[in-house]
Amino acid sequence: MFDSTGEGWGEFYRASRGSHSMKLSGFLLLLAGGGIVLAAVALLTSSLSRTGFVLAGIAVEVLGLVLVARSYLAEQGDRV
Repeated sequence: MFDSTGEGWGEFYRASRGSHSMKLSGFLLLLAGGGIVLAAVALLTSSLSRTGFVLAGIAVEVLGLVLVARSYLAEQGDRV
């Protein structure tokens, strides 16, 4: 894969950079989902709207968790 001329390092860098940006995006989605849940509980008075926003926040958190898990699995697949 890598020879003495340094060929192949660009491919390695691009592959590792992609999984790190996926992981960062996943963690940011986890934070955003938590923020949506906290804001909904603190600001909304109607139980129906509060429940809707809490469910939306939990859905965002699940998306973030899935993205983090997929980036972790992608990194493990590159190492095998």
